[in-house]
Amino acid sequence: KRFLILLLTAASLNTTAKADNWGDFYIYLAQNIKYPASAQLENHQGNSMITFTIAKGILENVNVQTELGKSCDIAVLNSLMAYPQLKSIEEGKYALKVAFRLQGANGAVLNEFVKMPIGFTALNTIHIIASAPLNAVSIKTPLYLVDGKPAGISLNELNPNQIESITVLKDAPSTAKYGPEGKNGVILIATKNPTVKQEPMYILDGKVMENSEIKWLDPNKIQSINVLKDASALTEYGPEATNGVIVITTKKDAPQKIKN
Repeated sequence: KRFLILLLTAASLNTTAKADNWGDFYIYLAQNIKYPASAQLENHQGNSMITFTIAKGILENVNVQTELGKSCDIAVLNSLMAYPQLKSIEEGKYALKVAFRLQGANGAVLNEFVKMPIGFTALNTIHIIASAPLNAVSIKTPLYLVDGKPAGISLNELNPNQIESITVLKDAPSTAKYGPEGKNGVILIATKNPTVKQEPMYILDGKVMENSEIKWLDPNKIQSINVLKDASALTEYGPEATNGVIVITTKKDAPQKIKN
C-alpha cells in the first residue's frame, strides 16, 4: 500500500512561493511521483532537491541540486516536466525538495539535512511515503518446526494440551543445523499424536537404519550403544530425532553379521 502526504512546509531562509498560487502544482506532483520499486526494495529513503526556472511558461535550467539516487530524482523530474500547467506558474527560479520515506523502515535517511540553495524561491516540501518491504523491517522471527516440519505459526496458535515438548535452539546450534533460516533461533515443537508410534532414530555406524533392520543385528558384534535425548538429540540429528536417538557402533575387527 502506498501513501502520499503533502506537507506544506517551507525553508525560512529563502523566499517562499505562496501556497494559493501552487496548489494544483503540489497536488499534481504528490499524485504522480511514484516511489521507485528498486528504492523501496532496497530500503532506500531520503531527500531529493531539484532546482528549475520558469520563463514565459517554459521549464528551463532543470538541475538535480541534491541527488538521492535509485531513480528517485528521475521520478521527480518526470513528473515535473509532465506538469500540464507550466504557463500558469509565475516566472522565477525555484527549488523543490521531495522527501521519500518508507513507513516502518529503520534505514538511514539520506540527505536528511539538505539546505535550500540561495537565490531560489523555496517551494513546499512534498513527501512521498510508501510501506517498507518486509525484509527492511527489523522483526526477528524464529523458525518454527512442528513435528519436524516448518510451520509459520507462533506458540499461542497451538493447543497447549497437544504439545509434548518444546526445544529452543539459539546462535551456533541453530544455524549449524538449519543454516540461514535458523539465524533468529529455532523452536522445535513435538506434539502428542497417539496414532503415530513414537520410535527413536537408530544410527548404525553413522548410517540411519530402520528398526526392522536393527533387530537382526548380531549383539556379539556391538561395540557400544549411546542414547541421546531431548536437546542433545535434536541438536545433533535435527527434527527427525524428536523421539531420541540410539547410536550403535559395531566392532571394527569384523564385518556386521545378522543372526540367522
